[in-house]
Amino acid sequence: MARIVVWQEDATVNFEKTVAYLVEDWGKKVASEFYDEVHDNINLIIQFPQIGNKTSKRRNKYKRVIRHRTSIIYQVSGDTIYVTDIWDNRRKPK
Repeated sequence: MARIVVWQEDATVNFEKTVAYLVEDWGKKVASEFYDEVHDNINLIIQFPQIGNKTSKRRNKYKRVIRHRTSIIYQVSGDTIYVTDIWDNRRKPK
């Protein structure tokens, strides 16, 4: 079964901001490692959509911690995985 991944705007913006921050403060190597880690986790989610922890707000919405400070928030709908946010775990949910 082929799954497609759709990045929503919040996820794209937060991902780009995080990568830019890492380049500026930690260097290209750390930013590249983070970039690869996010995409490796997305590939894992494609293979195993329910690998993340279900959030309490919606049944088919999941959170996968990729680093102690960062998580991927995503929703599964049929064969589509919507990446809804790249979340800084230090932030409080809205």
